[in-house]
Amino acid sequence: MTDNAGASTPRVLFIDDLQVGQRFTSVETRVDRDELVEFAERYDPQPFHLDDERARSTIFK
Repeated sequence: MTDNAGASTPRVLFIDDLQVGQRFTSVETRVDRDELVEFAERYDPQPFHLDDERARSTIFK
C-alpha cells in the first residue's frame, strides 16, 4: 500500500485477510548473538536456547 506521496505505509492485516500460501517480505535485520540470547531469555527460555553446551547435546547440535 502506498500513500499519495508514493511512500510505503504498513497495511494492517487481520486473520481473515490471510490465505494459505501467501508470502510476505520485510526489511532485513541483523541480530547478533547477545540480542538472540536476550530474546530467548524473555520469550522462550529453554536451556538449549540459553546455553551453547546444552544446545550441542540436542538432536539439532
